[in-house]
Amino acid sequence: MEYKLIESSKIEEDDAPITKILLNRGIEREDIMKYLNPLDKYILPPEDLDNMRAGAELLARHIAMQSQTLVVVDSDQDGYASAALLLNYLHRLVPAYVENCVRYVLHEKKAHGIIEEAITDDIQFLIVPDAASNECEIVSRLKGQGIETLILDHHHTDTPATDAVIINPMICEYPNKFLCGGGVVYKFVKYLDNFFNVTLADDYIDLAGLSEIGDIMDVRPLENRVIISKGIDNIRNPFISTMAERNAYSLGSEITPFGIAFYIVPFVNAVTRVGTMEEKRLIFESFLEYKAYNEIPSTKRGCKGQFETLVEQAVRTATNVKNRQKRLRDEATEKIETAILERSLLDNKLIIVCLSEGEMARGLTGLVATQIANKYQHPTLILHETYENGKLVWSGSGRGVNNVGFDDFRSFLADSGLMIFSQGHAQAFGAAIEDINLDKLIEYSNSALANYKFDATYRVDFITSMTDLDPEDILEIASYAELWGHGVEEPLIAIEKVNITKNNVQLMAPDRNPTLKINMPNGTNFIKFRASVEEYESIINGMTDYTSKVLTIIGRCEKNEWNGHINPQIIIEDYEIESVGYNF
Repeated sequence: MEYKLIESSKIEEDDAPITKILLNRGIEREDIMKYLNPLDKYILPPEDLDNMRAGAELLARHIAMQSQTLVVVDSDQDGYASAALLLNYLHRLVPAYVENCVRYVLHEKKAHGIIEEAITDDIQFLIVPDAASNECEIVSRLKGQGIETLILDHHHTDTPATDAVIINPMICEYPNKFLCGGGVVYKFVKYLDNFFNVTLADDYIDLAGLSEIGDIMDVRPLENRVIISKGIDNIRNPFISTMAERNAYSLGSEITPFGIAFYIVPFVNAVTRVGTMEEKRLIFESFLEYKAYNEIPSTKRGCKGQFETLVEQAVRTATNVKNRQKRLRDEATEKIETAILERSLLDNKLIIVCLSEGEMARGLTGLVATQIANKYQHPTLILHETYENGKLVWSGSGRGVNNVGFDDFRSFLADSGLMIFSQGHAQAFGAAIEDINLDKLIEYSNSALANYKFDATYRVDFITSMTDLDPEDILEIASYAELWGHGVEEPLIAIEKVNITKNNVQLMAPDRNPTLKINMPNGTNFIKFRASVEEYESIINGMTDYTSKVLTIIGRCEKNEWNGHINPQIIIEDYEIESVGYNF
């Protein structure tokens, strides 16, 4: 087990733990108090985004004309939330227009962008949240057919469509380059508030916050910090609020970005990946406040002939789909891991797995790539066999790892000049490469990344001994759980010289959910979830009433609340037995 202290040159000896953590994350000292106290004034004026007025005028004209309008719902959590935010806002603003003139279409597969075949002859206006900035040919073709397009996107592109009104922070001088699709739509409806002289936009900031968390946007910009904080504090969306209620035990006493990332977002993404069209439509409509509480026939076992709200059915369905996806993901990941070992793919700087047609469902590609990248700590490409103009092409998903100095896998591939495309986020994106360039990419990456060490070294904010560990510091760090997200990752702490005896180590719930617990004299508990009987026995093996073992533990700080008592707790990420000694 290796660990390394994050050492910001800006840290001073008497800085508080949270100050050290935020300085380590790249937040400037003068911005720390702003970050800890997010205020509305840190949200940038929406008109700072290019084309806001053009977009508002285009929408207003089509509302006045009662144009037949199609909204394309992109195929991930951000896409669902972005489209729902816009539709909910418009339904409050102009309900008749939405109910009589607006339709929406979802992707059948895990795909992104305009669904051209869904644009029927009567459509006059197309709105695409969270996608399509680079779809030049399709947009130009639609313009030739008299169909105008509004794109509310955040993805990088070097070739933005010129025949559409595009609002996208990545293709203008907007300072915050980490707005997600939901964030862009939120800024658009904030502009519409002023344009139409209403105050509706902030009622939907929970969807923008969900998008920022779910699309793994950098939370360091103050604007993102405010959107996430306000979004969590003002949850009113039917799907989000019902999911939060159903997962109240897992979410704990307060909802945090971490809780949303693990107990809400994955359910939506599971549906977009492996759900049927009926399941996808059900979950998306549960985001729409004007549909979510409609009574529909119950599908719950034993409730035939009864009714339930659409959102109740959607939450249960999403849970079922998530379980189905987990089964499929685990099966696919096992196959990929076997291929990695058999083909010696860890010998290269990049893990590149090429799959023949039908070897794995394409909807699982990004999910499995994430699993592999995290496990092996290597940037990963999982690619499927396909053919374009008779040429063998490998296309799929890329996932990066957050090693120091390598935080933009997508650009690294694009700069190689070998890819057909690599489009999306810096560390999570779609990619394609011709077969003839595959070996060249491997050679290029092995050379260019020769000095990078991709491994499982833990980067910790604090290294301390057990005797110097202050329980109050643990509680203080734990109190900032609302801050942790991409860019402000939850801090890890290394505790050395943890002396344990067989009397202060126990295995709780060994038959159901084995959990390792170490009780220390200063009141601090160490907890390791998903342990095993074998692991517990390996720790206590050889210990007697007169011997002890010394551990080094890497963990996260939490506070344990039980029966009115609050105790400091370290959630164990990893540990290592350093030595065996005598207990006098």
